[in-house]
Amino acid sequence: GGRGGGGGGGPRPPPHGEWLAIADSPVPYVDMDNKLVGQTVEACRDAVSQEEEPVWLDASDVPRVLGAFGIDTPESALATTADQAVEVARELGYPVALKVVSDRVTHKTDVGGVILDRRDDEEVRRGFDTILAKAWKADLADSVQGVQVQRYVKEGIEAVVGVTHDPLFGPLIMFGLGGAYVELVRDVVFRLHPLTEYEVESMINSVRSADLLRGYRGGPGGDEAAIKDLLHRVSKLVEEIPELLEMDLNPVKILPPGQGCVVVDARIRLASPSTWQNLR
Repeated sequence: GGRGGGGGGGPRPPPHGEWLAIADSPVPYVDMDNKLVGQTVEACRDAVSQEEEPVWLDASDVPRVLGAFGIDTPESALATTADQAVEVARELGYPVALKVVSDRVTHKTDVGGVILDRRDDEEVRRGFDTILAKAWKADLADSVQGVQVQRYVKEGIEAVVGVTHDPLFGPLIMFGLGGAYVELVRDVVFRLHPLTEYEVESMINSVRSADLLRGYRGGPGGDEAAIKDLLHRVSKLVEEIPELLEMDLNPVKILPPGQGCVVVDARIRLASPSTWQNLR
């Protein structure tokens, strides 16, 4: 009788040393402007205090919230005419990206509301007109506030970072690599908030395409320290803003080692915690 020495049933627990690493891993200190964070937290609370339903933050407010927590977004400005779009593009410097700004469009690419890599005045004019025409066609014209003109970040490995709420466990933080197809190939991992140093390390190592960051097949690789820092900042944001219902940073461009990472597009949805129990 007795058990044989071969492979047992199911996965083995991690070795004792790894358990200690998990248990001892700290939630790291994140350097921020505390006064600015305080003002941002107040503003988020005010935005939903009178609202029965969750609200998406305006496109102009999202970079402010992220910026308060030291999360980089490309410079941008809102244009309401083609001339204004050209003016902004010249000021930012070419190339630029154009994105529809509407309180009814959450996935801008689905309605043709994103045009990347515009390189001169004429391309910006045409792009502006195209975006508005597509908004009309999709019957969204009345909700369009304008077109966001943004400095275009060409290089970098595309990643996605998100926050979602589980009714049982609370906030879950997601990380994935692979840009537009990340949801299709399901190369994403989730961890419970707050993120410890060990968990951030394990998140990055758990995605199948982690080798992209290390210079896969002679590629430039990515700034791993910067993406770790971003995940810790997201965790801090979740801690400080209880109204955060959902956040989608997609794409995040991870630049070559030592150059940081930039959140190219972001959506933030807030809800007053008192209304959450009705959101099942």
